[in-house]
Amino acid sequence: GGIMAEKQKVAEADLKVFREFRESYVDVVNQLGQLEVQRISIEKAKESVARRLEELAVRENEIVSEFEVNYGIGEVNLETGEFIPQDE
Repeated sequence: GGIMAEKQKVAEADLKVFREFRESYVDVVNQLGQLEVQRISIEKAKESVARRLEELAVRENEIVSEFEVNYGIGEVNLETGEFIPQDE
């Protein structure tokens, strides 16, 4: 059989290296967790804005339809307020 290794005290400098490594590791894992929480929050915000964009697209179609009924097909100059009919 093998000789039982004797327990020995680890040098303080070596212990310090291990402790610092473990602290760094825990720190990085915590940062990763925080970033993940932020990512989820950003995803939710993106979904909300994307829904708003879809609502605006629907509203745009409504506005254009109403406008064409009232004025025909063309464009509005928002500066002057003039309607420019589209050339046939």
